[in-house]
Amino acid sequence: MALLTSFLVALAACLPVLHTANAQSVDGWVSEGCYTDDEAIRTLIGPSSTITSMTIESCIEFCGDQDGLYVYAGVEDGQQCWCGNGIENLGEPAASSNCDMACTGDSSEICGGDYYMNIYWSRIPPPPPPVTVYQVGYWVSLGCYSDSPDARTLTAGSDLEPDTITVQSCTSYCYDNGYNYAGVEYSQQCFCGSAIENGGVPINLSNCDMLCAGNSSEFCGGDDSLDLYVFN
Repeated sequence: MALLTSFLVALAACLPVLHTANAQSVDGWVSEGCYTDDEAIRTLIGPSSTITSMTIESCIEFCGDQDGLYVYAGVEDGQQCWCGNGIENLGEPAASSNCDMACTGDSSEICGGDYYMNIYWSRIPPPPPPVTVYQVGYWVSLGCYSDSPDARTLTAGSDLEPDTITVQSCTSYCYDNGYNYAGVEYSQQCFCGSAIENGGVPINLSNCDMLCAGNSSEFCGGDDSLDLYVFN
């Protein structure tokens, strides 16, 4: 019996300790509890990462390193990290028992569950959502237009640095170079022209959904989609 007891004690010492609840504050980020998630419509809709050695701290660091853009971090399925600025898509609080998976990088921490997410908040108010810029000086938005790499809607490119692209920097560049049309695309591209060419047509504004590389508070087109402006 003594031998069996010693064996069980030794075995227990080798097993990881799984906490039933995470700390209420980690690196200054406050626990918001366990929330529902859905593969089709995520509760946190910002950048994400799958980390084989996931911890709550590594997820918070990942979200905090996104140029300060995100104030929520969520861990899920033991190894997934999601960032966001709000709890979206009908994500709602769930019983803590649904968040029952150990973090792959620290088995003493809980990293959500199967489509359940432990969410942490940095205590910083979320920034205002990005907007479509409708007017810059005498430049007026014509909306979102189709574009193609093989047949550009605006045929003159620019030599602006990609990480400086904003609506204002692009329209100023086009004005300085004698063009009355300007367009921003794919977050970091600026095009100019004297006319709308090659069959470019208005498309749904939702296609122009990429943030400007030089100003994350405004949109700069999308994939083959151009936020188009005309000088009046």
